[in-house]
Amino acid sequence: MDCKDLEKLSKVKERNKKYWQQYYLKNKKKLIARNKKWYEDNKEWYKEYQKEYKKNNKEKIREWELNNRERIRELARQRYNKNPKYKEKNKKYWEDNKEHLQKLNKEWVAKNKEHIRKYNRERYKVKKEQILKNQKRYYEKNKHIYLTNSVLYFSRKNKNVPLFLKNCPIEKKRLNQIYLLGRIYANADGEKRHVDHMWPLSDGGPHWSGNLQILTATENLEKGAYSCPKLKKQMKLNLKEAENEYARRRRRSQRLT
Repeated sequence: MDCKDLEKLSKVKERNKKYWQQYYLKNKKKLIARNKKWYEDNKEWYKEYQKEYKKNNKEKIREWELNNRERIRELARQRYNKNPKYKEKNKKYWEDNKEHLQKLNKEWVAKNKEHIRKYNRERYKVKKEQILKNQKRYYEKNKHIYLTNSVLYFSRKNKNVPLFLKNCPIEKKRLNQIYLLGRIYANADGEKRHVDHMWPLSDGGPHWSGNLQILTATENLEKGAYSCPKLKKQMKLNLKEAENEYARRRRRSQRLT
């Protein structure tokens, strides 16, 4: 098939597409009624067919859902806004199946961490201004929630401080230096900095100088609350080594006194 044939085929496809779009718009009510009647007449068969299709095409469906998250969300939003009853039905379903849905969501997130991270990073690059605007608007409306979260964050920080470093003046000095360095970088180039826990506190990571890194706000938001299993394993080894070093110093100090 040469270029002319391909061009001709493309024009035919485009013409057919326009025709069916116009046909649908002219006969929308009639077509919806016909589809609805067909569904009512074949409800059991269609449910069985869907069940079988999902069973045999798990990977294909999963890949499509991952690549069309925005489209799925937009369709759900439209359906939600058009039908007030849908809101009540959705709410009731959530209340009746809360634990099961939370479990499914947790499992899905665990299986797709890398893809979610990549998706969030790309989405942030495309919609950076809108995301920051939304965050600011949400903060203005929900300052009390931010305050509560801040309290929880700092209490989690205290809980996640390794026992051997609870009252260690050297560790306190190191932490202060890291946070100060973040402010110095921000003042130098005007770009906001975050002191990030490489192994997040929410995932059980330690609040320890060896687990901190200075990132720009953009880099930190792109990273999200993700922790690599290899990093966690290495962090545990580093922490154990730091604990042994601290114990050796303490014994040396006691011998000298």
